[in-house]
Amino acid sequence: MANHFFLNGEILYRRTSDLGLLRYVDVAEATRILEEIHAGTCGPHMNGFTLAKKILRAGYFWMTMERDIIRYVQKCHQCQVHGYFIWVPPNELNVMGSPWPFAAWGMDVIGPIEPPASNAHRFILVAIDYFTKWVEDSTYKAVTKKVVADFVRNNLVVIPAEVEIPSLRIIQEVGLDYAEWIRSKHEQLMLIDEKRMDAVCHGQLYQNRMTKAFNKKVKPRQFTLGQLVLKKIFSHQEEVKGKFAPNWPLHGS
Repeated sequence: MANHFFLNGEILYRRTSDLGLLRYVDVAEATRILEEIHAGTCGPHMNGFTLAKKILRAGYFWMTMERDIIRYVQKCHQCQVHGYFIWVPPNELNVMGSPWPFAAWGMDVIGPIEPPASNAHRFILVAIDYFTKWVEDSTYKAVTKKVVADFVRNNLVVIPAEVEIPSLRIIQEVGLDYAEWIRSKHEQLMLIDEKRMDAVCHGQLYQNRMTKAFNKKVKPRQFTLGQLVLKKIFSHQEEVKGKFAPNWPLHGS
């Protein structure tokens, strides 16, 4: 390694692979160079590796420059408040299984929606079956306990009966008499356990693959009381002032 360095007077240089010369700087000069190139008059607040390459092209070098530059960029306040939104999941995936259709539902409320619809409805109540991904939704002016109860009774309770038990009209269209239909259903019920177990096994294998792929992207983030954190600014908040405004205002936890 010593062959790459030579002393010219009181200035130390490092020879590059293409026989160029880079001036070796001390801590004070390195800090001043970082501040000027990263956040100076023409500083574009570039990321760590790009900043390191630009400093090399400017003709400067020190042994720990890449590590120091990355740490400097990570602590830059302007880079943090204007940084991109973090989409990396902070927690591992906890899957929820459903052994057969309509055994488990997920419900959520969307809203308030601005501006409201023509009928003055501002909320959307949505329910999704975990097994079949069957979706039921309806709009309301306000979501109350009675509204949710009516939604469940009118949209969810009747679905399994409609799907699993054909009505008289369907039986007549197929052309089966009642006795033959009963016998056919009994034969299907004798074989349904095997199909159900196959569905459970396939579902568990799929969930394991999905969990493994999801957890590869997880980057845990833990905070303690008293830390300063950056809170995301959403599009409907008052802090939004345009594309050049900060994405993260500073808040104390």
